[in-house]
Amino acid sequence: MKKSNNSFLSQILGSLAHGFMMLIFAFSIGTGASALVCWYYGLPLVLSLIGGFIVLGLAVVVMTDTPFL
Repeated sequence: MKKSNNSFLSQILGSLAHGFMMLIFAFSIGTGASALVCWYYGLPLVLSLIGGFIVLGLAVVVMTDTPFL
C-alpha cells in the first residue's frame, strides 16, 4: 500500500517537473531568438524578454485546454 502511494506522488511530481521544464525551455528559446533579432538590428537586449514572454504565453495556451483556440 505504501509503495502505491509513493508511486502516485512521484508520478504527480514527475509530470509537474516535466511541464515546468517544458515552459522554461520555451521561454529560453523565445528569449534567445529574440536576443539574436535585437542584436542584429541594434536594439536593446532587454527587449528580448518580450519575445520570451510571448512564446511562454503561447506555450501555456497550447498546453492547456482553454476555449481560446
